[in-house]
Amino acid sequence: GFGELLPLLTEDQLEQLKETGSVKLCADNFDPDPDVNKNHILVNVNKGNKPTLQWIRAEEPEFCLYIDTNYEEETGIEIIAVSIWGAVVPKNEQKFGSEKLYVHATFNVTATYEQCYCASEDFAGSPPKYGRINNKCTYSKYSKRPEEDQDLLFCPSCEYCKKAAKEDDAPDPVYKYWVFFQGVTGQLWGPGLPVFREKIHDSFSKIDPSINSCTIDTTNLRLSQFGCGGANSKNLYCGLGTWFNCREDLAALSPTGNPEDVTVHVADINLRVVPCPIDLCKKVTTAPECDELGGQFCCDVEI
Repeated sequence: GFGELLPLLTEDQLEQLKETGSVKLCADNFDPDPDVNKNHILVNVNKGNKPTLQWIRAEEPEFCLYIDTNYEEETGIEIIAVSIWGAVVPKNEQKFGSEKLYVHATFNVTATYEQCYCASEDFAGSPPKYGRINNKCTYSKYSKRPEEDQDLLFCPSCEYCKKAAKEDDAPDPVYKYWVFFQGVTGQLWGPGLPVFREKIHDSFSKIDPSINSCTIDTTNLRLSQFGCGGANSKNLYCGLGTWFNCREDLAALSPTGNPEDVTVHVADINLRVVPCPIDLCKKVTTAPECDELGGQFCCDVEI
């Protein structure tokens, strides 16, 4: 499906969203068929951006996706942030074990496709050439963009755009309703982290696999994107796609040793958004109030 930004919500849920400003959904592997080759929520990749270890949703805890919005009657619902919180395990349990890797990330500072250099008429043409966007809009090309395009951002990623554009109800362009995020904060942790980091080391030998942290960093990478019809870079399902490194590794990944010169990445998140049994979060301001909710998400307090 295509359409507006929150097609998974019922009319009643949309009305509640307008009042509360927040909604809880869930995240799953990018394809509903668990046997799909290379299916995952998170994946390690090598220098050629090929998958080396797929991580799928753990049976528990619930993998949650929270959306914060603004609502104005004149302009409608505007997404201002998306947060994900959950756990993944190796798809190949026999080879890599079943230790959980916990994922927490918040995406904010939004942009539209009209702010994206790769989607601009100067680069993509008119109508946009999706293959050119996906294959030719590298960071090197982006960093050498014309003076008049200096304010434009490094987006979108268009891996699935050509296929999505063939659908009867595809918008023009296919990323018309996607939301892009300039800001990302978050981390990976848990007993699965050594497996994740060892797999990074297999492809990027200068990385120290013994570092016991991974702070999500998207320096010099395409912006994270959220929406339907290809935003997760895998299929038409509504979802999120992001490409990242561990901040702890930037100097080792950089050809100059300067973290600001990094041009590769070690992992992707490609997820599908699905409904949850409990849809709306509860607005609270103190930890005791949150405890009384029995584990439901609390919007205004960190637990």
